[in-house]
Amino acid sequence: MSKRVKRCRMAALAAAAVALSATSCAIGPKYVRPQTPTPTAYREAPPAGWADARPGDAEVRGQWWQMFNDAALDALEDRVNISNQNVLAAEAQYQAARAAVRVTAGELRPTITATPSVTHADGGAAQHHGNLYEVPVDVSYQADVWGSIRRSVAANAAVAQASAADLESARLLYQSELASDYFQVQGLDADRVLLEDTVRSYEQYLQLTQDRFQGGVVSMADVSLAQTQLESARAQLADVGIARAQFEHAIAVLTGRSPAELSIPAAAAQPS
Repeated sequence: MSKRVKRCRMAALAAAAVALSATSCAIGPKYVRPQTPTPTAYREAPPAGWADARPGDAEVRGQWWQMFNDAALDALEDRVNISNQNVLAAEAQYQAARAAVRVTAGELRPTITATPSVTHADGGAAQHHGNLYEVPVDVSYQADVWGSIRRSVAANAAVAQASAADLESARLLYQSELASDYFQVQGLDADRVLLEDTVRSYEQYLQLTQDRFQGGVVSMADVSLAQTQLESARAQLADVGIARAQFEHAIAVLTGRSPAELSIPAAAAQPS
């Protein structure tokens, strides 16, 4: 073996050693979580009837709104999962995190690639005739010497778990907000019925007061008071209508629609 070949081999081995050393420095030692003493309970006794919290952000809550037995609310809540853009964005982040786990875990296995080809040879009488088949196979594998890939898998798995919790929290947030707005609409409908009756009563009272003023029984101050009561009730009725429209628009946004596309009738309270 010539000296030149030996020098080339020694240079290649030295370069490989430097690369491995640099990779070792970049990865570093395995992380060990420091031990922190945690008390099992508070020193003070909890109030009577209280219990320790048990967080479950990633747990699916199910269709909890069905306890109200309201078909209109059920139809609106079902649209939150399929229409609300915020929930869809959170779900997309969760799916991306899960995909990152699968991609990183795939690096732990060897990669095999093949590019088959066919060449047709058509020569003279003394040459070869027919097809030449070639199937080159390339096998590559990244050695997980210091556990870098496994740590990436663990990190991405933690991100996916956090994304799952964010997804369920976002879904619960918008579902609960929709239910709250829906019952606000129903409460305002009840207020509207009461105020409409009040307005009619004040209109009758104003007419009666005006008739009594014409007969000289009451003064003009009594007529003014009746008129003020009537206008105040009418203003409250208008405020109720505005507030109802605002909650109705909020429900439309929560279900992924424009305010013009959703109408909740006061009587049946059904979505359009």
